[in-house]
Amino acid sequence: MAFDKSKNLWIAQSGTPNAIKALKPDGSWIENPFNIGAQLVGDMIITQHGHKWIILPAGLFVFDDHNHKEVTVRESTGGVISNIFSIAEDLEGNIWIGSDQGLLVYYNPEEIFSKQLVAVRPRISRNDDSSIYDYALRTETITSIAIDGGNRKWIGTSNTGAYLLSPDGTYQIRNYTESNSPLFSNSITSIAVDNNTGDVWFGTSKGVQSIRGDAIAGKERYDNVYAFPNPVRSDFNGNLTITGLMNNSTVKITDVSGNLVFETKSIGGEASWDLKTYNGRRVATGVYIAFCSSEDGRASSTVKILIMR
Repeated sequence: MAFDKSKNLWIAQSGTPNAIKALKPDGSWIENPFNIGAQLVGDMIITQHGHKWIILPAGLFVFDDHNHKEVTVRESTGGVISNIFSIAEDLEGNIWIGSDQGLLVYYNPEEIFSKQLVAVRPRISRNDDSSIYDYALRTETITSIAIDGGNRKWIGTSNTGAYLLSPDGTYQIRNYTESNSPLFSNSITSIAVDNNTGDVWFGTSKGVQSIRGDAIAGKERYDNVYAFPNPVRSDFNGNLTITGLMNNSTVKITDVSGNLVFETKSIGGEASWDLKTYNGRRVATGVYIAFCSSEDGRASSTVKILIMR
């Protein structure tokens, strides 16, 4: 099931005539004439272009008000990916696919009805001196994909826990497992991100749990920018968060004399500071000022921060 921009609830069912239908806000129904030939249907998403993408046992079914198409998932090297388990649209409109052979992405998916699109595998650096890149999670079964406010990819797997990847999928930020985190199980069944709070929810084989993420959706303007905790007391050992920012804001933190002690970019609508200077030293007691500016430099905001040691 998935909602479109008009609040119609679209539903895809298996083994029934008129397998695609929509419940309108007034309680009436839309029955779509397109027929899905597959015995089973999986998850559905509705893109910013109004296209509905549905997972089938051996591919995808895509339709809008005028067109429909069954899609065989072919990667750029020519291979066919038959087992698809998850799908998500990112903030740039790209479609990310999770399979039993790792992660793939469709660029320019709005051209799905006019071109034969191929899926691309993101490559991740080994972060050594070899300059070798590997396909992202090539050996993993991707059971779920979610996008946070910074356009980063949260990836759930069947056996190796949850991964957080960079917006383009070419850098692994974290891998949460039973051994290195409080994660209940390495078998992830679903992931959801609350982009108003930054909370990331995991459905696992042993229950549901959440973590406090460090990205929320960027705001359209600076109208409620604040830092927390504020004041920062002497027994606090975590990161300070500045929230309510526009996407990809520049944040410069100075002391009251104007000396720059830290600079960063927001991830979506939040920026994080470990309360250290560039040389890695904890900042001293005092008042600090965070100067926040939008990506185009046309909007700005300031926040005063009190730190007590």
